[in-house]
Amino acid sequence: MERHEWIKVHLMCGTKTNIVTSIEITDQHSGDWPQFKGLVDTTARNFMMNEVSADKAYLSSDRRSGKRRLRPSLPEYELQDSCLRFFLS
Repeated sequence: MERHEWIKVHLMCGTKTNIVTSIEITDQHSGDWPQFKGLVDTTARNFMMNEVSADKAYLSSDRRSGKRRLRPSLPEYELQDSCLRFFLS
């Protein structure tokens, strides 16, 4: 069987409009978390956001407990089942 390399697409879109507001394309080994701030910053230039939902891949293992602030420049979050809710306001 032939092996293929693949790429990852990280995107942000409106939940009501489905408008893609930001996109990052990385190689298959790239982590998800490093893309988060860029996606949010790009979207925030044109849209008002109160919260962002994402899957758990956007957290590293040391960030997976409870609700807390990650760093001063990044939002608080809640982990609910396999979904993250980031609070931006």
